[in-house]
Amino acid sequence: MKLEFQPKKFTGIAKLVPHVSADAQDVILKMLIYKEEDRFTAAQILKLPFFKETREADMGQFTAGPSGFTRSISKSNLNMVDNLS
Repeated sequence: MKLEFQPKKFTGIAKLVPHVSADAQDVILKMLIYKEEDRFTAAQILKLPFFKETREADMGQFTAGPSGFTRSISKSNLNMVDNLS
């Protein structure tokens, strides 16, 4: 079954979600592209400016070691482990 939707005039994402940042609106728009071949993949989405801080924080948790990447353990991570027991 093939679905065909009539085109509608776009009123803008800012009207629909005015409480989120422009970068967040950009992520939403790129995830909602109708044509699958034009829609952004998860990997492409994660490279957008909205996720910059998250990427940098994730990379800060890793340090290069002799056998590739090893997770560095910060004092706050150790405290979280102590609180689990």
